[in-house]
Amino acid sequence: MTTAIENAHALYMEGIRDGHPREALAKYVGARYTQHSTGVADGPEGFLEFFEPFLKRNPKREIRIVRSFQDGYYVFVQAYQSLNDGQARWVTMDIFDSDEHGRIVEHWDVIVPFIEGAVDGETKIVDLDKTEANKETVRAFLRDERRPWSFVDHASSRGELRYDYRFKVLGSGNFVASLCRGVIDGKAYAVVDLFRLEADRIVEHWGAHEEILPRDQWNNAGKF
Repeated sequence: MTTAIENAHALYMEGIRDGHPREALAKYVGARYTQHSTGVADGPEGFLEFFEPFLKRNPKREIRIVRSFQDGYYVFVQAYQSLNDGQARWVTMDIFDSDEHGRIVEHWDVIVPFIEGAVDGETKIVDLDKTEANKETVRAFLRDERRPWSFVDHASSRGELRYDYRFKVLGSGNFVASLCRGVIDGKAYAVVDLFRLEADRIVEHWGAHEEILPRDQWNNAGKF
């Protein structure tokens, strides 16, 4: 039986990069597929409705998974995408939920334009015995409105951010990812942060934020 992280990778690479969405859905998605990605409706039908035209518009697709890990039923993925020889470049931060067989049943993401340095930095997962302690350190960071922390930051500038809903915190060893709702200049955003920790401190950060559209523009249940 394949694991959830293997199925999440395969859905990305076979379904989107290699252009075989129907085959990928049949192999890697479970009995339901609840979608939270902006513009994509629920279910396999919604996936195909979005990605089949996407594949035709973008015949050249370079996709590289930069960092990923599994935490229980959940999988975190940070991916770099270049479309049509670099005409558009993106960084996607994804969270997948899976069923007891490892098949994907739910998906959240935040997508931002690529900037130089956005996916640079350490990738190796270590300190697996510190996973829960590191997750708690990140929870403390997310709760602390003052945030007197110092770390290498690969995220694009996003102004003063206030987290007002902390949805998920996932981790594996020295890497911890969170999905939250935040407020920047009075506007609500879905925010994914990825942190690397050493000796109980955050030392490196990658992030993505995407404005939450008005409810009448949602194609699914929303970003959360």
